[in-house]
Amino acid sequence: MKAVGKYKLVVNLDQKIPYFKLLLGFPVFFPQDSKVVAKYGSKYGTTASNMVYNGPFTLSGWNGTNLSWTLKKNPNYWDKKKVKLDDIKFNVVKDPSTSLNLYQQKKLDMAQLSATQAKQMGNNKNMISRKQSSSYYIAFNQKISAFKNKKIRQAISMSINRSTLANKVVGGGAVQTDNFVSKGLAFSPNNNTDFTSDTTALIQ
Repeated sequence: MKAVGKYKLVVNLDQKIPYFKLLLGFPVFFPQDSKVVAKYGSKYGTTASNMVYNGPFTLSGWNGTNLSWTLKKNPNYWDKKKVKLDDIKFNVVKDPSTSLNLYQQKKLDMAQLSATQAKQMGNNKNMISRKQSSSYYIAFNQKISAFKNKKIRQAISMSINRSTLANKVVGGGAVQTDNFVSKGLAFSPNNNTDFTSDTTALIQ
């Protein structure tokens, strides 16, 4: 890995990783200012004051453990003219019912719903559903002798109505899937359709 000039980073891999560029979009791969990291040492990143900022906002009022903080517009951001908000206030509300009540009282602009709340809200015009690239599954407890039998597990799997399970039981925007890979992440190299069309989840 080496820097070429001021704005280019060259990375040589031991083997090809088709999704490597996508990985670099995750925060864990963001560049760090070595001088700032050295300055704060073990305290780096533990509070709002022990960090350095180059994005559209700076963090204010976070001491590392408190449940509220503010993002303030960064006056040094290179494209600050396109940043429309002066500040964004965050509050951590651990109970979903309390969070929803605060939203309905107009004390919050946005609140995350639990699956139960999302089902109860129905088609409320204020509810927005955003897909996540994550998958959940039911695992059999194979300490039970019957579930050690693969055929029994397969039979139970075949008896489950996955559409009903996703929409009626789980709810909250859950989507039926037959794959461990989330839809919409990649295209198949065989026919340019969604990658999940090449895969199926087999009960084990």
